[in-house]
Amino acid sequence: MQPAGRIAFIAGTGNGSAVGVPLYQLRFDMSWIGWILTSNSLAGIPEPLQTRLNIVNLSIVRPHDMISFALREGRKRGLSELSVDVIAEVIERHHARRQPLNLRSVNRMLARAEVLERQPVLQ
Repeated sequence: MQPAGRIAFIAGTGNGSAVGVPLYQLRFDMSWIGWILTSNSLAGIPEPLQTRLNIVNLSIVRPHDMISFALREGRKRGLSELSVDVIAEVIERHHARRQPLNLRSVNRMLARAEVLERQPVLQ
């Protein structure tokens, strides 16, 4: 399985704070991070630089992972079951059409559902 991306960390001191990765439910203490590099491949990164990095391989985000993320985030945001079910169906349909969505798109759908649910109902 090809990794979807890589995150490389170079340790150093800074003014960072705790930062999270919502999909993987990971928290990072960013106070020791000087640089974060991202790449879809290590092929273009010179070996001397690679030896100075801590490389983290990330797996491909599959549709069921995105649906789980949408369900979890939808609950946290207090969205209705209908809204979350619609988002899950959109994810499945895009995957079936071979037009997979990314997490940015799922987050936008969650944010839009949140706005729509908070609006007053017009008669």
